[in-house]
Amino acid sequence: MIIETNRSLTEAEAKEITTVIMNARQLIKNPTKKISSIFRFCRRGAIFCALGLLFFSYFLIRGDRDALTLTGTLITIVAVIFLAVFYSGVRKTYRTFLSRGDEHVIMNLDEKGIDYEVVGNRRYQSSWENVAFIRVFQEMIYMMPKDITGMIFSVEKKYLEELKSFLKENQILVQVIE
Repeated sequence: MIIETNRSLTEAEAKEITTVIMNARQLIKNPTKKISSIFRFCRRGAIFCALGLLFFSYFLIRGDRDALTLTGTLITIVAVIFLAVFYSGVRKTYRTFLSRGDEHVIMNLDEKGIDYEVVGNRRYQSSWENVAFIRVFQEMIYMMPKDITGMIFSVEKKYLEELKSFLKENQILVQVIE
């Protein structure tokens, strides 16, 4: 089975791929885990940190400089720094996927494994033994590795039925989670 694409990712697809990559460790441990957008997590974290800073600033301005207030302020500042670094990594990953442009991708699936080639750039290969499961999300289909060091392959959702029939015809025992 050959899947050939030559298009840019949409913003929704790039966000979903970023979320799946950032949650890959959790998905490998629990394939059916429901994950929420990593961007939503960052927004909620930013709101929590802003409220924490306002809360502790109020007490510092009032003159309450006890150990609890100073410790809470310090922990909140560390959380803000951690969240800022984490969010910059998330944005960088998202922008990388979004900026790829019209890459010509050829994914060749056979009874041995997956051959994924970005024409003129790079090529990845994996056997079916290294694929733990296939997970269907809202925008894309992901072939998840057995461990975090493996490669995550993605394909457009419109190929789901074709992929399922290919797996069945070739008796490839990889679970498809919808």
